[in-house]
Amino acid sequence: HLQSSPRTTAVIVLMDVTYAQRTCDELRCAVAAKDTLLREIHHRVKNNLAIVNSLMRLHSKYATDEFHRQLFADAQTRIRSMSLAHETLYQSENLARLKGGEYLATLVDHLVISVGKTGRKIELSKEIDDISLELDTAVPLGFVVSELVSNALRHAFPIGASGHITVSLRALAGDQLELIVKDDGIGLPKDFDPANPRTFGFKLVNLFSEQ
Repeated sequence: HLQSSPRTTAVIVLMDVTYAQRTCDELRCAVAAKDTLLREIHHRVKNNLAIVNSLMRLHSKYATDEFHRQLFADAQTRIRSMSLAHETLYQSENLARLKGGEYLATLVDHLVISVGKTGRKIELSKEIDDISLELDTAVPLGFVVSELVSNALRHAFPIGASGHITVSLRALAGDQLELIVKDDGIGLPKDFDPANPRTFGFKLVNLFSEQ
């Protein structure tokens, strides 16, 4: 509609936005449905891993020696690290990325409870930045932390000895992460070769750190 006068000229455009509004509403509903589905998937994966963990705990009772009992315990720890990643994502606002600091802090606390032994005076420090992680990064990172912290808790300090373990994670330039796990215990064997370790746990550390 065009209006004119000796002083001004105005152009008024009328547009029916009903279709556009309906399309936006449909897109919002689709995104919400996808979000709900992804949360349900992460929730079910977490529950399935919990079932596997429970089955392994039951089977471990039939182990006749400490070596095989330890194998079951190690497997349960690794499964728990995966389950925790899905649980953290399920509770996260952004389903594409999880809160890395919260995930690792909870994982380390769980390791201290499950691996730590009664009467041991081992202090734990967590210096973890508030980093957002994708699941493909969080899971191998959780494996590496599980192996290193578990190893320190089990082998770095003789029975009755006190000590200190530090877990540090910080962001570097270029989307790189720096993870440090250190302790003031007895140290690694003199013939330990990090490039060619003999133990399965350290082999896993090398494997997952490449990711």
